[in-house]
Amino acid sequence: MVLPIKEIQWMEFKEHPVKFLSHKQIESFDIFIEEMSERSFNQQIYCIKLIRKLFSLKKKNRNAFFDYQCSLVLEPWSWLNSVYLLLDYNWRIFIKRGQRKNLLELIDMVEDLRNKYPRETNSFNEFSRIIEAGRLPIYSDDKTTIWIWNSPVNVLVDIFYQMLTIKAANGRPLIQTTKNEVADFVVKHFRKVDGKKISRSTVLTILTPSKVDKRPSRDKRIDLKKIIDGFKK
Repeated sequence: MVLPIKEIQWMEFKEHPVKFLSHKQIESFDIFIEEMSERSFNQQIYCIKLIRKLFSLKKKNRNAFFDYQCSLVLEPWSWLNSVYLLLDYNWRIFIKRGQRKNLLELIDMVEDLRNKYPRETNSFNEFSRIIEAGRLPIYSDDKTTIWIWNSPVNVLVDIFYQMLTIKAANGRPLIQTTKNEVADFVVKHFRKVDGKKISRSTVLTILTPSKVDKRPSRDKRIDLKKIIDGFKK
């Protein structure tokens, strides 16, 4: 599969097991690259090599590949989560190249595998605490902070979608988490104008990159990129 390298939205991998071309023994499931130091490690090159490896694997070898890669890292959940985001954020590119079936199978497999490993970080909980520190809650129910959202639900969820997709100065998404965790957070902490709970499936649909029609139009969304760019001037 020929990849439009400049269009690939790469992810930050906390751990990136690779073999260099100079290594005498390279296994079939290894990702090999040219020599470079850890300080100059190129995340974009790693993402491209990983994508090519994933889509070249035979279906029967996928589980073995992921097991092998996870055995090489200290935090399998984190590595798998980055793989999931890499596939999810670049779905249009893969589908245009006739890889819809492989893409969906890989995403399902990675999500299943990710759920088998304990999560080593609590960055999303930290993000939650930061928001709660803003003293915006309307009321609390069973010690859970809850806010009433006085606007269409898709406007709220689109803010999180933008935070998942907009890159910060360091090349990482504004928040590093998953769609499922965002959905859990929104359902737990927000209510609609009438006080009713927000549907988790609705949140997940709005967060799906291909569901453009479910998110607000440009003139009705809260444009985070425009706000961020305004601070740079």
